[in-house]
Amino acid sequence: MAMCGRYESIGYSTAMDLLDNDPDEIAKLKYSDKSATYEVFPTNSGIVQTNSGYMVMQWGIPKWDHKGHIINGRQETLLEKPFYRKDFTLHRCIILASAFYEWTDSTGRKEKNIITENNQDIIKFAGLYKITDGIPHYVIITQQATPAFEVVHDRLPLMLDDDQISDYLAGAKLEQWTKPKMDVQLSWHSIAK
Repeated sequence: MAMCGRYESIGYSTAMDLLDNDPDEIAKLKYSDKSATYEVFPTNSGIVQTNSGYMVMQWGIPKWDHKGHIINGRQETLLEKPFYRKDFTLHRCIILASAFYEWTDSTGRKEKNIITENNQDIIKFAGLYKITDGIPHYVIITQQATPAFEVVHDRLPLMLDDDQISDYLAGAKLEQWTKPKMDVQLSWHSIAK
């Protein structure tokens, strides 16, 4: 089952700071009237961090057959699949979010849950990106969920701490992140669709 099909952007003022108040970059995002955050859907744009700094990219790499987009990559198979291998080596990024969403099936109806990381205003997802027709596109890397989170979903975005980001962006070996972080403290609750 796919996961992390939507997430919540970081706040407008933080985005402006990271993008050096660049009106062209901020215009690519979906903030309405300087709202605090917005829900990012696949093919929307989000703020990512690369070795070059912060920039806006589109979520979802176009498929090779041009029928849809790939939004997530499984950590376990990144180096096995030619679609990801080169970009995981050369084009790593960090996706900035304030929360993400998952749906659970409760008594025959789907419930939307918002998930946050305790004591963190910004969650940092590991990702990779490709440049297609001059446009940068990113995917979120996912991994097996922690036992506590499996009641919501069997997969989790690969979340990094601040002290792991420079190593990740510099190309540290994948083995460093082969097991889910057991110390990630996530909270979630059901919200209206």
